[in-house]
Amino acid sequence: SLPTLPQVPDGPYSRAPFVHKSSSQHDRTSAVGDMTYERLEFLGDAYLEVIATRLIFSRYPHLAAGRQAQIRERLVKNDTLTQFSMAYHFQDCLKAGEGERELARASGKILADVFEAYVAAVILSDPVDGFKRAEIWLTELWAPILLREFGPISSDGGATFNEYNQNAKQELQQRIVGKDVKLEYIENRPMEQTKHMQRYFISLFLTGWGHEKQLLGSGEGQNKVEAGNRAAMDAMVKSKDIVDEAARKLGVLREQRKLEAAAKE
Repeated sequence: SLPTLPQVPDGPYSRAPFVHKSSSQHDRTSAVGDMTYERLEFLGDAYLEVIATRLIFSRYPHLAAGRQAQIRERLVKNDTLTQFSMAYHFQDCLKAGEGERELARASGKILADVFEAYVAAVILSDPVDGFKRAEIWLTELWAPILLREFGPISSDGGATFNEYNQNAKQELQQRIVGKDVKLEYIENRPMEQTKHMQRYFISLFLTGWGHEKQLLGSGEGQNKVEAGNRAAMDAMVKSKDIVDEAARKLGVLREQRKLEAAAKE
């Protein structure tokens, strides 16, 4: 579910984010002071950049500036903002002239601009708390993207950044699993349902290569597949020595089998 949309009090900014200039030209009573989303989106774009930068700088402080900029681009690009606009049904609120209405509703760029304008309206309409309200809202809105694509975020900046690898389980399986070797992915606590998402928690255990249910790593995610992949990613970092030794033994075993097969030919 989406975070609650912060409301803009009635006034000069309450309708402007949804007014196209064609509507303003033909019906000036529809926008106080002839204000349109095109004027507000210029400021909203800047606010989004600042808020995204503050979030990334505080949550991923150990990343290089270039990588931080890449993450920011993912959060504020037009495709992302268009999806947010559509999720809040902003397209149904647009006011435009007859010749522009359908174009405005169909244009992803326009819907992205409308979202930027709404951010500006939230902040401008509340000089005391507007920025704080917008920042809290956007942080919640961006959280699933950051979790899904860039790993968990923490308020203290202590989390390890791991870009999500959707093939981690398969890669680990190929590296260390042979005959009589087993990897078990087991839920270590019940699924948690927060306000905006589900979270699953999985631990990974190794049996074989001299180990009996050896804990290799743990992961969490919005579904069991993601949590399992993150557990495998964690294992390849935190239990690197065990994984490397198992991979070495498997490599030796495979070479022996190749030699035995060649000798029989």
